[in-house]
Amino acid sequence: MSLELEHIRLYESNETDFSHNGQIIPDFEDEPVINRIINSRFVFTGVYNRFGQFADQIKTGNIIKAYTPDGTYQPFRITQITNRTLKSISFVANHICFDANRNFIESFFVENKTVKQIMDEIQNSLAFSQRFKYQSDILTKHQFTITGNYPVDAMIGSNNQAQNLAGVVDGELDMDMFTMTMKERLGEDKGFTVDFGVNLDSIEEEIQDDLRPNCLFLTGGTPEGDYDQEKDPITVSYVEPNGFVVTDENRVIGSYTNSECQTKDELRKWAQEELFSKQQIHLPKASHTVKMIDLASTDEYAEYKELFQLQIGDTVSVKPLSGAEILKERVVEYNWYPRKKMYKDIVLGTETSKYTHTVEDIVQNTNTKIVETREILHGDLLNASAVITGNDGGHVTFQPKNRPSDIGIMDTDDIETAKRVLRMNKSGIGFSKNGWNGPYETAWTIDGVFNANFIKAGTLEGIEFRTVDDNFMIRIRDGIIQFYDVKTNKQLGNVSAMRNGSGDVIGFGLNQTPGYSLSLGSTVPGTGDSLTVLEIPKESTGANDETLLRTWRTWEHHGDLVVNGTLSCTRLIVNGNEITGGGSGSGVTPPELTTDQEKNAWQIWQFFKAKGWSEQAIAGMLGNMESESGIIPDIDEHSGGGGYGLVQWTPKSKLVDWCTERGLDYRTLDAQCQRIQWEVENNVQWFANPQRPDLPYISFSQFTKLPDVKSAADYFIAFYEHPADPWQPNRQTQAQRWYDLLKNLSSGTEGWQNPVRSAYTITQEWDQIGWGTGEIHGGIDIASAGGAKVPVYAAHAGTVITRTFDSTGGNYIVIDHGNGYWSYYGHLDSFNVSVGQTVTNATQIGVMGTTGLSTGVHLHFEVWKGSQWNRINPRDVINF
Repeated sequence: MSLELEHIRLYESNETDFSHNGQIIPDFEDEPVINRIINSRFVFTGVYNRFGQFADQIKTGNIIKAYTPDGTYQPFRITQITNRTLKSISFVANHICFDANRNFIESFFVENKTVKQIMDEIQNSLAFSQRFKYQSDILTKHQFTITGNYPVDAMIGSNNQAQNLAGVVDGELDMDMFTMTMKERLGEDKGFTVDFGVNLDSIEEEIQDDLRPNCLFLTGGTPEGDYDQEKDPITVSYVEPNGFVVTDENRVIGSYTNSECQTKDELRKWAQEELFSKQQIHLPKASHTVKMIDLASTDEYAEYKELFQLQIGDTVSVKPLSGAEILKERVVEYNWYPRKKMYKDIVLGTETSKYTHTVEDIVQNTNTKIVETREILHGDLLNASAVITGNDGGHVTFQPKNRPSDIGIMDTDDIETAKRVLRMNKSGIGFSKNGWNGPYETAWTIDGVFNANFIKAGTLEGIEFRTVDDNFMIRIRDGIIQFYDVKTNKQLGNVSAMRNGSGDVIGFGLNQTPGYSLSLGSTVPGTGDSLTVLEIPKESTGANDETLLRTWRTWEHHGDLVVNGTLSCTRLIVNGNEITGGGSGSGVTPPELTTDQEKNAWQIWQFFKAKGWSEQAIAGMLGNMESESGIIPDIDEHSGGGGYGLVQWTPKSKLVDWCTERGLDYRTLDAQCQRIQWEVENNVQWFANPQRPDLPYISFSQFTKLPDVKSAADYFIAFYEHPADPWQPNRQTQAQRWYDLLKNLSSGTEGWQNPVRSAYTITQEWDQIGWGTGEIHGGIDIASAGGAKVPVYAAHAGTVITRTFDSTGGNYIVIDHGNGYWSYYGHLDSFNVSVGQTVTNATQIGVMGTTGLSTGVHLHFEVWKGSQWNRINPRDVINF
C-alpha cells in the first residue's frame, strides 16, 4: 500500500492568514526537505517540476506551508530560486520568522532585565511594526546590547561581533508561525535510552575524545573587607565531578575562573552544578547522525522506533558505538520529509553550543544542499540511460553492510541516491523505480506470487484504467473502486464496503465526493444523450441535514411507501406543503382539523409556541396570513405585485436568497416559519406605522408576548405587513376564529420545550451509531454555538428523580414528568437542581458541559416513554 502524502501548500506573498488551505502543489521532482538546527537554520528546500501545474507560482516572495515534526504546519517564504533548468526549479524558503530581519534596530541597551523584558524591549525598539511576537519563559536577568542590527541576527546570528542574545542568556529560540520565543531549552528529556553499540550502517558516530578536564583548579573573586589592603582572590584546588572516578591514569587538570564567587563553597557549587552537571566539560563531545529511513528497513528497527518521535532539542540517553559510557545527547539538527511526515535523518549530540550565522550564511549553506539534490537528479538520468542502453549493468550492494540480509542492484553506487533498484532477500525479488525503500510495484515473492502493477497470481489488483481522452480514470485498490478527474487528480466518488459500528461488512455503497454529482440515467435511443433519473447533486455536503437527493421523470412504486420517525428526516413536503401522518409529535395533526389550511395553521401554531410566543400573538399572525396567502407557503401574489409566501414577502428574492444561504427550501412552511422567527430575533421587517397612531410602538419581540388576539392582529397588519389600508377589521375576526379553533386542541405533546434556549446545532440524531459506544445513540446531541457552556432547562414540568455521574453520561439528570414520560440530560458541566425538586419547563436544571464520554461541549438529551430507558425520538415531542 503506497504512502499517503501530506500536501505542501502555496500562498501569495502578501498572505497573512494561513488557516485556510491555500493551493496544493504536488509536482515535486524529489521529496522536499525541512532542515532545522538549534539557533540556526529553519528552511524548506525543494526541487519542483518545471512543467508542474503551478511552476509559474514558484517564485521569490511566495509562501510555502508544510507539516513539521511537532505536528504543526509552518509557513516558509521563498527567498531564493537557486536554479532553473529545462526540467526543474530549485528553491530555498526560510521560516516566516526570518521576515523579522526586514526590520532594524538602531540602538538598544538593557542593564538588568529578565529575558521576557528584553524580548519586549526588542519588539518596542524596531524601526517599524510587524505582526511578529517576541516572547520568553526565561526569568533570569541580564545585560544586553544591540547596535545597528537586525532582530533575528541579534537574537541568534552575528550580533556585530558581540555575543547574541541566545549566547548571553544560554537560551534557544523557538519559531512557531509568527511567534519567536526564547526558551531555556527546546524539547524535553523523553526518558529513554538508545544503545548504539549495534553496528548499523544507518548510524554515523563522531567522538571528540580530546583531553577533557576532570580535575579543576578554581579561582574566584577577591574577598570583601579592607580594600586598602591588597588581597589575593580565593582559590580551590582540584575539584572532581561527583560520581565520576578520577585516577592518575585519566586525570586532566583544567583551570576555570568565576569572579562572582566570593567563597570557596560558592566556587565548588558552581563547578559541580554548572561546569560538570550542565556543561559536562569532563565528558567527551559526541554526535550521532541517524539516517532514519535506512534504519526503518533494518531488522533492529524495533529497538530504535522511539527515535522517530523525537523533536528538536529533545534529550536521549545514548550508549555510543565506541563503547564509551552513556551520554546525554540532544536532537541538535534534523532533515524532515514534510510530505511523508518522517525524518530523513537526525543529529544527536552533546555539543549544544550556539551557532552564529547571519541569515545570508544560512541561505548560502542551504544552497549547497539544493545543488547536491539537482546534481543527483541529473546523475539519475545519466545512470538510467546507461542501464537502458546496456552500457552499465548497475551497482551491487549488500545491506546492511556488516550484517547483510538484502542484496541490491542499483543504478548508482549510493543507496541514498539510487532510484532504479532490484532488491533480493528471503521474502523474494522486487523492482523499484523509487529508490531502495520503494514502493516495489513489481515483485516476485518467495511463495510464487508475481506482482506487476496489475497482475497477482491471475487476479486483477491495484489496476488503473484511463479513458481515451485521458480526462477520466478508474482505480481499483485496497478493495475500493475509485473514480478520478485526471486533470485535477481529485476523486469524484467510489464504490466501497459499508460497515457497521463494529467494523463488520454489511454491504457495499456507491459514494459521492462533495462538489461532484453522482447520477443514474438512461440513454436516449439514436442520440447517445443521457437523461438523468436520479442524482446526488454536487451541492450535497454529506452532512446529516445537507445531503440532497433529486429525482426526475415518472416514479412508479409498487408496495408501501413509509415515512416515519425512525430516521432524523421525518417530513413529507408536496408543492411546499407538509403532509403529516399518524403517530405522535410535532407532525401530528389533531383529528378535528381536516383541511390543508387548518393543518398548516396547526403546524405554524406548534412551531411558534415552541419558540415561546403567546397563543394570542400566533392567532393574530394567522388572521393576517389568511388574508395574505390563505396560509399556503408556496404561493405567489395574485395581483402580480411580486409578493410570495405565507406573509407575502416582497420582493420574493428577500425570502429566496435568505433560504438559499442557509440551505433551506424556501417553498416549505418550516423554512418560512424559520424566516419569521429570524426576523423577530433581529427586529427585521417590523417598524412603526404612522397611519395607526392608536398603536404605540412595541418591538417585534414584545409583540410575540401580547395577551390580546385583536390587538395582535392589528399590530401585525400595521407594523409588519404595512398594506395600503392598515384598517382591516376582518383580520381581527379571522384571528379570533383561529384562536378559538386551536387553543384547546392537543397533539399529546403540549408543554414540551427545547431544553436549550440559545443558538445551537444538532450534531447527532437519536437513531445513529453513538460516538465511542458502537450502539444506537438513543438521544439527540445539541451543541451550543461556539462551544459555550449555556444554561439547560427542563423540557417539561416534572420531578427530578436522578442527579448523578457515570463514565458515559458524565453529570446527568433524569426528570419524571408523571404522564408516562421521562427525560434525560447528559454531559452537564454542573447542576442547578436537586433530587426531589419539582420543576417546570422554565426551570434551569444545569449548565451544558463535556463530562463523561464526550469530545466537546454539548447536551445529550433523551425522552423515555412507557417505562424508564425505553427511549423514543425526542423529535416526537419537540420540534427542534
